[in-house]
Amino acid sequence: MQQESLLKKKLLVMLGILGVSCSSIFIRFTGAPAVVIVFFRMGFAAVPLALFVLARSELREELKSLESRQILGALFSGVVLALHLTFYVQSVHLTTISSATLLVDTEVLFVALVASFLFREKVSLPGKIGILLALTGSVILSAGDLLLGAAQGIGIVENAGFLGLKEAASLEAGAGLSSGMGPNRILGDVLALIGAVFLAVYTLLGSRLRKSVSTISYTFLAYAGASAVLLCTCLAASIPLTGWSHNDYFFSFLMTVFCTFMGHSIFNWGLRYLPAPFISTCRLGEPVVATILAVLLFSEVPGLHQIIGGVIVLAGLYIYCMRE
Repeated sequence: MQQESLLKKKLLVMLGILGVSCSSIFIRFTGAPAVVIVFFRMGFAAVPLALFVLARSELREELKSLESRQILGALFSGVVLALHLTFYVQSVHLTTISSATLLVDTEVLFVALVASFLFREKVSLPGKIGILLALTGSVILSAGDLLLGAAQGIGIVENAGFLGLKEAASLEAGAGLSSGMGPNRILGDVLALIGAVFLAVYTLLGSRLRKSVSTISYTFLAYAGASAVLLCTCLAASIPLTGWSHNDYFFSFLMTVFCTFMGHSIFNWGLRYLPAPFISTCRLGEPVVATILAVLLFSEVPGLHQIIGGVIVLAGLYIYCMRE
């Protein structure tokens, strides 16, 4: 009976892979600025959490008992989360889904590097090998994107001279690129890596704050902090929150349901019952599933450099997750 219960928990966590893998797909169906998409994603998550916290007396009492440093820390982690998501959303519009998801999932390596240098946590030899492999794969992937983006950019610009802008845009789409992709692919890769760094900071902050703050209270404060800073950013930059297409609001809502609640929340829940290496290894399925969905929905077939670099990245991440 216990073994059957454990199997059900593992299957539920593995279903969480589908949730997080849909994130890049949903992003591709949006057209509003990244900061707007992320604001609605966080807002749609913060509102029900706020109602839940208000409805539970023990959660209200916990929030009242928190020290100012705990509250500020949780709110700041929300700011970091907002930065991570904003950079990631923009990267998906500039580079391929396979590249964006692979590079943003190197977050675990940045966690290891920060923990090693700042907190003096030792990394085993297999763990170091895994980090080196993943970084090597990232270089191969990004270098290939740089060369391919430059080549496609030159070809599109040259053809734009006699085909016209409309036909050149069609050529760009036919090359398997989304709007604005092409010579900007390497920029998308860089933004994905920056997003991974912010995600690592968010993970480290959360791992320390959750020792003294419950998961629900911490998540509520983080999402509230993210929503607040994104709202202020939109207002300061005069970016409207209304007037965008129905797709922008609809797919932002789907990101909240599938990617936030049915994806990351399931992983967080699973950490209570299953080994951390199992959860980390399951997360490595995200770029694989996302790439398959990208091929089916957008005919975005990964190039040879992406396959080679991606396999090396996943191998490195797998070695690290299983050994650390």
